[in-house]
Amino acid sequence: AAEAEPVPPPAPARVVIVGDSIIEGAEGPLRAAFGDAGWEVAFDAETSRPTSTGAGILRELVAQPTTAAVV
Repeated sequence: AAEAEPVPPPAPARVVIVGDSIIEGAEGPLRAAFGDAGWEVAFDAETSRPTSTGAGILRELVAQPTTAAVV
């Protein structure tokens, strides 16, 4: 029988979380929940952040391979 080709391991799941003070206040629980499930977390939140600023940051962060985004 032919030997199977090795399958590369899957890339780790990555979540991008961008927001304002509400997301900022939830950083600990969000990092814990995703981290405990094996996700890499990219987090960027700031009090009184305008939506337009957050959209720009989101575009930058999802330029890297990303599985999911929370805004």
